[in-house]
Amino acid sequence: MTKSETKYSISYKNLLEKFQQGKVSNNILLSIREKVLLDDLINVICKNFVGRNFDAGNNLISFSAEDKQMDNVLNECSNIGLFSEKKVVVLKNVKKVLKDAKDVSS
Repeated sequence: MTKSETKYSISYKNLLEKFQQGKVSNNILLSIREKVLLDDLINVICKNFVGRNFDAGNNLISFSAEDKQMDNVLNECSNIGLFSEKKVVVLKNVKKVLKDAKDVSS
């Protein structure tokens, strides 16, 4: 069997419009190299997913894959927030996790 690779891509403009219309799914995987664009999308996602009462301190949790805190990330994803029913969990630098996993399995 040959390995097939499927890539899903959408332009930043189309994705931003989709999020601004409130079409935000529960799980999103983004790969963006530009920090400014990523921060802008995260802000729009938070405001549309969480709602008008979005507070970055209570509704946004951000991790870096370089910190090797995968248990903490999974814990945040599985628990309800203290002050809100909805929260956004961001894991940055995911390629680092994938690279480390390849190195371990080799």
